[in-house]
Amino acid sequence: MSDDVVRPNPPSSTQASDAPRLAQINRQARWALLAALIALGVVSAITAVVVSAVAPPLVAEVAERRKPPTRTPTSAPAPTATPAPTSTPDAARQAAEARAARVMSDTTPVRGPVSGRLLQTSTDDVPIFAAYVDVRDFVAEAVFVNPDATTLDAWDYGFIFRASRSNLDYRFSLNAQGQWSLQLVRPRVTSPDGPLFTVLQRGWLPAPDFNLSALAANHVRLIVSADVVYVYVNGQFIAQAPVAEIQRGDVYAATSLWTENSVPGRYVRFRDFTVWELP
Repeated sequence: MSDDVVRPNPPSSTQASDAPRLAQINRQARWALLAALIALGVVSAITAVVVSAVAPPLVAEVAERRKPPTRTPTSAPAPTATPAPTSTPDAARQAAEARAARVMSDTTPVRGPVSGRLLQTSTDDVPIFAAYVDVRDFVAEAVFVNPDATTLDAWDYGFIFRASRSNLDYRFSLNAQGQWSLQLVRPRVTSPDGPLFTVLQRGWLPAPDFNLSALAANHVRLIVSADVVYVYVNGQFIAQAPVAEIQRGDVYAATSLWTENSVPGRYVRFRDFTVWELP
């Protein structure tokens, strides 16, 4: 039995010649790998720098877009006073005034204009100047002149309207103290004391709305429309009242509508007493 020893085969000549070349390739591969790793590190660093430089503005921009808009503080407007409500005529009065204006401009009055004087004879009488008309709706106006200074302390004047011969009428009067009154007068059949007076409205007209001076003039107008009387003194509306109880009648310019305001022998003058009938 032979003693066999297994030995490795010796390298061939080709293998021996390739060994240096393989070593060189290995070195090149290692250098290439190292260079790739270095390059990768440089790129990562550059990327990090770029991201750190760019990302904050982007984040800030997104945050700015999402943030609610800032409310710019403004000073509160100064409070202003609420204007006081102005008084306006109601629709019925406006309609009556328009109706009267059309008739006065387009038609002939049923009475007047006429001027005259009213003589006070006693405290029991009411001096009148009759229009001698029979009207329901109408406009009546006149300019009344105050008495002179010698008898200026007590006087009145105005209109009686829708008047009949039986002491049934309406009356409007103004007196020396600046008081006005609207009355309904009914006959008092069972009493010797005369007619029954019912005051519908009364009030006061201060100067200069009503001129109280001696021999001063005041313009008075009544518009009676749809059973309502509208009263104007010197162009100013002062009162209205229902007048449906009496349907129609005459119109008088009058004085001493209150007995205490009569001075026997005194005259109260008027001018331009005119009556238009409203159709």
